[in-house]
Amino acid sequence: MNNKQQWLFIVVVIIANNVKTQPFIGAWNNPYLTTSKSTTLSEKKPSNCCHTTSIQNIETRQLPLLSILHLTTHLQLQQHSYIEKPTVKKFIAEVTKHTTRYNNPSESYDKVLSLMQQYFIQKDPKHRPYDGTLIRPSVNPYMRNEIRRNIRIAGLLFENDIALILSQMKLLTSTKQYRKKRKIVADPTYHWKSSLIAYRFGDSDTNWQDYIRKTLHYWEQETCLRFEENKPDDDYLIFIIGSGCYSNVGRLGGSQTISIGYGCETLGIISHELGHALGFWHEQERSDRDNHVRINLQNVISGSEGNFEKRNATQIIDLGVPYDLGSVMHYSTNTFAKRFIDFTVDPIDTKYRSTVGNRVAPAFTDFKQINLLYCFDRCQMTNLKCRHGGYPDPNNCSICKCPEGLGGHQCSDLQNSSCGYEKLVSDEWQTLEYNGSSNCYWRIYSPNGRIRFELTEAHYKCDPVCEEYVEVKHKLDLQISGFRSCCLPVIAQSTISSKLLTASQTITYQMKSNFNQQCQCAMKRITFIICEYRQFHNCKYIIKNVSCNQFPLNSTEIMLHKYKIIRKIL
Repeated sequence: MNNKQQWLFIVVVIIANNVKTQPFIGAWNNPYLTTSKSTTLSEKKPSNCCHTTSIQNIETRQLPLLSILHLTTHLQLQQHSYIEKPTVKKFIAEVTKHTTRYNNPSESYDKVLSLMQQYFIQKDPKHRPYDGTLIRPSVNPYMRNEIRRNIRIAGLLFENDIALILSQMKLLTSTKQYRKKRKIVADPTYHWKSSLIAYRFGDSDTNWQDYIRKTLHYWEQETCLRFEENKPDDDYLIFIIGSGCYSNVGRLGGSQTISIGYGCETLGIISHELGHALGFWHEQERSDRDNHVRINLQNVISGSEGNFEKRNATQIIDLGVPYDLGSVMHYSTNTFAKRFIDFTVDPIDTKYRSTVGNRVAPAFTDFKQINLLYCFDRCQMTNLKCRHGGYPDPNNCSICKCPEGLGGHQCSDLQNSSCGYEKLVSDEWQTLEYNGSSNCYWRIYSPNGRIRFELTEAHYKCDPVCEEYVEVKHKLDLQISGFRSCCLPVIAQSTISSKLLTASQTITYQMKSNFNQQCQCAMKRITFIICEYRQFHNCKYIIKNVSCNQFPLNSTEIMLHKYKIIRKIL
C-alpha cells in the first residue's frame, strides 16, 4: 500500500443483550446551590417522588445579626450530627460488615466520614458545612451507571462510588500529601499478591451471582487474572447486594466489599467497581486530563468540588498507557451536576460527549493497564513486536492483543470478520450497507485528502452515553477509543482533517445494536426524532406500530453510511 495513502476503518458490531432496568429515582438540585451569604432550611415534597430538603436563598441584609449567628450555629450542629443520622449509621454498618479494615475501631468508617467532611469543606470555595446526606446529584433518567444507582449514598462515598480507608483519606486531607493519590495505586501494599484472586458472595440471589461470574470470566479472557470462587485465602473480595454500586481501592488485606446492588449488575458497572478493587482510580484524575476534558465547577453541586481534583504527574502511574475518554473508569459528562443537562466534565473535542462515561465494557486501554500491572512478566521472553498499541497477549504470548478493528500477527491487518472488507474510496459519495447480527470490520483508505462521512440512518437507541453506537477513531494512537454516536446530529456529517490523517493512521467505524430479546421487534420499527444534543444532551425517540414477533430479528433494516474524499488543497 502506498505510504501516502490514508486509511479508514469501519467496524460494525451487532450485539444482543438483555438490559435490566430499574424505575427512575427522581433527583432535585442540591440544597447547597445557594450563592447568598446566608441560607434557611425549608421542606418540600414533590407530588410524584421522594421527600427532600432544600435550602432557599435569603439576602443577608434582610436578617439581623442575631438571626445570622443562630442560623450558622444551626448548620454547624447539623454538620456535626449528620454522621449520627440513622440512614448514615445504617450505611456505615453495611460498609463495615464484610470489610476487615473497618472492623478495627481505630480505622472505622465513621472516622473516614469525619475526615471526608474536612476534605470537602476544604475544597469548597466558600468552606460551607458538609452534610453527605444532602448531596443528591441530578441524574438523567436514561442513564445506566453508578451515578444514578448511588443517588442516595453519593455523599457518603468518595467520588460517588469509592469507600476509602482511613490512611487513604488522611492523604487527601493532608495539605502536603493529598496529591499522592494515583490513577493506579503505586504503593505495592495495595496490589494483589498474585494474578489469582479469591472471591465470595455475601448474598444468595443466583441470577445476580451469574451476572458477576460472567463479568469475571470476561476479565479472565482479556487479562491474565483468574478469579476463584470460595478459594481459601487471607485476602479476598466479597460481592454483596448493597444499597448501590461501590468498592474499595486496591487490596486492603483480609476481606473487602464490592457492592453490586440491584441496578448495578451490568458488565460495565461491575467492571468499573472491580477496576477500583484492582487498584484503579478514576480516569479524569490523571494529571494530563486538561488536554482532554474541561472541568466546569460552576455546574457542580456545591460541596462536591473535591470530587474533581487532578493529581500530581510525578505521583501518577499510568504505565505508559494514554488517556482514554472511553475508559470504563471515566466520569460521565454530568457527574455531580446541579442539573443533568449541564456538563461538569466536558470533552475538549465535543464529539466525545457520548463516549465519556462508557459503561458498556472496559476499553482496550483498561485491560492493557491491568495486564501491564499484574502480568508484566508473562511474555518477557517473547520477541513478538506488536503495532498500533498492541502487546503480547499474556494468555498466549505468541499472539498480539490488538485494539478492536485491528488484527494479524502484529496488529497491522484488518480484524477478521464475516462481512467486512478493505476499499479505496473515490470523489463520489458511496454507501456502505450492513444487515445482520455479527461482528464486521471495514478498512477504507484514500489518497492524500480529507474524508467526509455522513450518517444517513441509524436504527439504535439514542442514549446520553451511547450503548449502541457508531465509533470513529481518528487519533494518531489507535489503541484509544474513538468518538461514538447514537444520535444523528453528532456525526450526521463530519469531515476528518487531513492533518489528523497520516499514512499509518486508521479511522474506525463501529456500530452496536442492542436488540430487545424479550420483545424481538425489528429495529426498523423505531424512528428517531432529531436530537437536540447540545441543549439537552439526550435524545427522544418514538416507536411506531410496534408488533412483537412480526419480523424475525435478522430482518433488521440495514444501517447506511456515506463517505467520500475531499481533495486536499495544497
